[in-house]
Amino acid sequence: MNKSEFLQALEQFLQREGLDRSEVGIVAGGACVMRGVRSDTKDIDLGVSLEVYNKLVQKYPSKEKIEGRLLTLDGVDIIRQDFTYIRNHLGWRVQTLRSILAYRTQLHGTQDENVRMLTRMLGIPH
Repeated sequence: MNKSEFLQALEQFLQREGLDRSEVGIVAGGACVMRGVRSDTKDIDLGVSLEVYNKLVQKYPSKEKIEGRLLTLDGVDIIRQDFTYIRNHLGWRVQTLRSILAYRTQLHGTQDENVRMLTRMLGIPH
């Protein structure tokens, strides 16, 4: 999905689930697209508070993939974790590049293509 397709799919998801922009943060690949680091992403990953996460788990208990941490709804990964966000020009909360780097390094290690790219972009020696 390019940025336009991503935002359209995200708006549809939020409307369907009765969520507001202020209740979610765009993380991972979507954050890279929003920041112009990548031109597209395969899916939607959202960071949410414990309160929002619990509300969604109560609604969809069978969709929880990792107890207390990851819920997948129609291809949207809902991650209950505190990320560092800033608001971008469209009013969305978007994960910072350093936060993306830390999270991806934790999940995939330093040999991940996106980890190496972000490390170079941020000027971090390897």
